[in-house]
Amino acid sequence: MLRIYKREFECPQCHHKFTINERIAINVTLDPGLKNKVLKGKIFRHTCPNCQQESIVLNNTMYHDMQKHFMVYFMIASKEREYRIPIGADNFGNFAGDDYILRLEVDYNGFRERVRMLDMGFNDLVLEIMRALVLKELQQQLPEAEDLFFIGAPEGDIRFQVIVDGKPVRHVDIPVDMYTKVEKIFEKFPEATEKVNALRRIDRQWLEDTGILERIEKIIDAE
Repeated sequence: MLRIYKREFECPQCHHKFTINERIAINVTLDPGLKNKVLKGKIFRHTCPNCQQESIVLNNTMYHDMQKHFMVYFMIASKEREYRIPIGADNFGNFAGDDYILRLEVDYNGFRERVRMLDMGFNDLVLEIMRALVLKELQQQLPEAEDLFFIGAPEGDIRFQVIVDGKPVRHVDIPVDMYTKVEKIFEKFPEATEKVNALRRIDRQWLEDTGILERIEKIIDAE
């Protein structure tokens, strides 16, 4: 389903009013071209026809890949940790079977990152563990590093951007062997096969709530 709402928007530059299209459903199986617009940060960009000023106008939306069986719901600045899809609501619930990966994101960069992880076929739970492990080690040499942002896997590495003061300053490449190692440890945890019939936020808070990071570190340290 491709759901688009039209609404009036006032350009912050010249105050010209024009109609923009807001997508509340992004189905990349039905419209493959939308995927790159999401990944490149263009899906919420609108250009004023009067002054050509480009504005970012965010709205809640569901990203849905019917072939790769995952859904990521972008719910702007929500405090929700989980969001259960009402069966039949906008036809989303009809697709949420046991084999679907269901995720919730409240930040646009996080939304793009989660889509990239899942689209590339990675286990995003493992990448979240990796992110925390790598960041902890990196902060010993670079204390000002605030976070890491997944951007891809060039030439067999896992690549993260290093975020300082909210901006990317450089990237670090982690051998894919580390991903494989963490994955083998994690697959023995009950959380690896847990089925949750709701869109769930997977982040640092999730790691802390489950104690996964601490358990992983103990196993690695014992090896």
